Amino acid sequence: MSTRPIVVISALFCLLSYRSKAPPPPIKVASLPAVGGHSTSPPVAKLDVASVVDAGASPQAELIVGSKRGLEAWQRDGSNKRTISRGTALHPRWIDDSNILVVASREPNLAKGVRLERISLGDGKRSTVVKIPPFACKQPSDVDSDGFSAQDLSLDIQDPTDFIVDKGGRKACITLMDRNINMMNLSVEVLVDLTDGRVDRWLSSGEKSCIPPAKVRVGQMTANLSCSAAERSKQSAKDAAPFPFTFTDNGVLRRGQDERGEAVLKIRGYQPASEGVSPSGRWMILNGDQEDADYIHRGIVLLDRAKGEVYPIHERRSWPAPLRPSGKQKLPQIKTPIADACPAVGETDVRWLGNSADSELLIIDDLVVNPGAFSFSVKGRIAR
Repeated sequence: MSTRPIVVISALFCLLSYRSKAPPPPIKVASLPAVGGHSTSPPVAKLDVASVVDAGASPQAELIVGSKRGLEAWQRDGSNKRTISRGTALHPRWIDDSNILVVASREPNLAKGVRLERISLGDGKRSTVVKIPPFACKQPSDVDSDGFSAQDLSLDIQDPTDFIVDKGGRKACITLMDRNINMMNLSVEVLVDLTDGRVDRWLSSGEKSCIPPAKVRVGQMTANLSCSAAERSKQSAKDAAPFPFTFTDNGVLRRGQDERGEAVLKIRGYQPASEGVSPSGRWMILNGDQEDADYIHRGIVLLDRAKGEVYPIHERRSWPAPLRPSGKQKLPQIKTPIADACPAVGETDVRWLGNSADSELLIIDDLVVNPGAFSFSVKGRIAR
């Protein structure tokens, strides 16, 4: 079974776990300008590109969000949004400071073809970059020992890292799979030249069950052709000032920077998450309660390294109360499994935005978390 580094939280699960308790006050969203004509009519609103070029650049920068509704610019507190371009705009990716690449295909099964479009942030104009051809096995085999049949092939972008625009903005790499990395039977790697629309494809897994269509090679995309994503937030938390508390790999919260610090709290089975700490260094993602199945599940919580408090993550306009230890152990412990931890799967998009305490945000799929303040949902995906 293949493995992939675990990513944090399914925002959908987070929202459901909280809404069963009490709904948050509604977020006021400004009405969008009326647009005449057909649904394909171009830009709804012109934007100041300088305000949206990089969500990590300043506390004022807007968030670029793609969904079936279109491409939108959201204020960082969720209080307002504006439409850049109507029409399907899935999996938004930065090409450069002024352009976003999106999957514009309405068809959920990308084995039937993929249309990539470039959207200008300045005026919302769309242009088709390429139409990736359908993928169908020429002579699909019978159902194999795992129950997989290439005749019923359905492909999709399973993980956020399966769609990358190279840091030079000249090519895009896409991996399409029939299931997530742990369970997939067939995968197709796609290389798109964003300057001339050339498409190269490889059947990288599943060759025993599928004879690929013409011009699709069997094997892996070579390293010299692969993409290297640009990092849009420049500051590293390693450069941030130290905080009074840290969490060690053995599940202990300590006062200090390492194992030598005084132990003040224990959470059995929890460790610092691979997504690390916020750009300021204050907030650390913790994960635990892991279960391995078709999907890798785990719970996540958020540690405030300034106060030594651990918090759940919910969609709400006020910050939740910290988790409290229970029992009479010599070292206070938070009981596990943590019922109020937010469930996560390996394909969830979890990352930090920003480059300072004033601009840092935690992104969890469609959930935007301003640590210590509030959270809200953009009901779409934030551009990577």
